[in-house]
Amino acid sequence: MNKLDLKNKKVIMYTGRISVLHGVFDLVKAMEIINKEIEDVALVIVGNGRTGPMKEYVKKNKIKNVIFTGRFSHEKIPDHHSIADVLVIPHPSRIDSELQFPSKLLGYLASGKPIVSSNLKAIADVVGDNAILVEPENPQAFAEGILKLLNNEELAKRMGENGKKIVRNYSWEESAKKTYEAYKYLISIKNQSNRGGLK
Repeated sequence: MNKLDLKNKKVIMYTGRISVLHGVFDLVKAMEIINKEIEDVALVIVGNGRTGPMKEYVKKNKIKNVIFTGRFSHEKIPDHHSIADVLVIPHPSRIDSELQFPSKLLGYLASGKPIVSSNLKAIADVVGDNAILVEPENPQAFAEGILKLLNNEELAKRMGENGKKIVRNYSWEESAKKTYEAYKYLISIKNQSNRGGLK
């Protein structure tokens, strides 16, 4: 990452799989809008996938500072996040994305960086009002959400700090505690039923 020319630039970053199902093309289109508002900004897309059509779109429309880094190792994800000003999740609305939040969300929250994400139920349930949630598959909405954070350092900092607090509820220790309490509750219900306590 240190080879990237990001000096004096605000960094918008996506990390993960690159495909239609992950909505990354919408970020490229959002960057086209952002370029008209801010010059010193870069969109860094970290990951592997089908980037050909996106690169052609960037070239054809002369979109500035869109960087595809290619493959990455999971161990380096925190290093990538550390140089970002805003992290993004552009996933489209589907049954699975509405019901289960992407694994990258916890890493994003742990980084202490503010997030702009598609407004999906699974993600909204985790972040509450501690991220900018926008209409899925809407580049204009993504651009506006990103610009809101880039233009408001106080808001960005507050959301990032709150994100680190949220992720504590999803640690292995907290997950184990919740699982234990759930089993404990189910056993107590079964015991009551066996004793005739439930009708």
